[in-house]
This record gives sequence, C-alpha cells and structure tokens, in this order.
Amino acid sequence: MVVPAPVVAESSEREASEPSASLRPARRRFDEAPWVLSAELGLGSLVGYGGVLAGYNVHDRFELDAGLGIAASGGPAAAINAHARPFLWYSHRRHELQAITVDVGFSFSRYETSNTGIRANPEGIQYHLDLAHWFQYAFGWEMLTESGYSLRGAFGVALVTNESQVYCTNALGKTPCTQKLNGLPSLSLSVGHAF
Repeated sequence: MVVPAPVVAESSEREASEPSASLRPARRRFDEAPWVLSAELGLGSLVGYGGVLAGYNVHDRFELDAGLGIAASGGPAAAINAHARPFLWYSHRRHELQAITVDVGFSFSRYETSNTGIRANPEGIQYHLDLAHWFQYAFGWEMLTESGYSLRGAFGVALVTNESQVYCTNALGKTPCTQKLNGLPSLSLSVGHAF
C-alpha cells in the first residue's frame, strides 16, 4: 500500500529556507544606549569652533545635551540643547539607525567682531558682548552604527537674545552701534559614541 507524502513537508522546507520576518532582529533604538559623548567642530555651533557634547536619550526620538567648547572670541562657550528626531529609519542590511534631526538650544559665550574676514566692517566698528546669550536652531542628519559610533551634521542659525547689552568700539574708543546684530549661520559636524 502506497502512502502519499505529506503536503506539510514541502511547506516546512520552504519556510526553513526563507527567513521569517518574525526572526529578523528588531530595529535598534537610539535609547538602547542612552548616553552619548561627542566631539563637535563647527562655525557658530553650540560649542563655538569646537568642543564636547554629552547627551542623554530620554526617548528614541528625543535627547537632551549639554556641552563646553571654544568660542570664536577665544573664550569658553557653554550650551544646552534639545535634540529631536521627527523622522527615523533603520537599515537592516547595513545595521544603521538614521534620522533627520531638529535642534533647539541656548549657548553662552563672549562675542566680539573683528575687522578681518567676511564680517569686516568698513567703518572700523567692532561689536562686543561680554556674555552673549544665543538662541540656536538647526536641522540635520544623524547616524548610529551597530557598534555605537555616532555621526551628526547640522546647519542652522544663531540669534543673540540680549542685544540691549551690545556695545561698540572703534579706533577712538566707544562709539554708537550703527546697526543691529544679525543672526549668524551655524554649521556643525560631530563624531561620538553611545554607551
């Protein structure tokens, strides 16, 4: 007597050869390794020309940062920042988590213009702020690798919020300021590690 082969065996072989979606590892999250330490370089960035940022991911889409750096004036710069990720995706093939980011922060540093470079003033007037309060916002991109390395890039604007404390000087000493301070463009690139 001939017994037909069970139909189940064929489907079992097919299932074994095809990876199941349920067996695929879940997408990584930014808050799996909540602490992030980054070195940042930039122009008009939160930490000036360069510095260090420490962050904590309170959620997959939200991080709080604090940092210290060197301002354009050569003095110290300090910053606090909220880092949001409204759009994020995970590449299973490359094992990378990526996001489009929005940053809103405040930084504090001494500010002084010079009469050299692209912001040179033909009247010889220099702007000074003993402690500038900057409101900054930026848009950027972020990547987190499976091994925990982080790469970020952003561009935005820094606006001074205490302009009433600005004073101006020229070769003869203090002089009236001829115009208001405009927003400064900001550009930053940071490399870090999550742990």
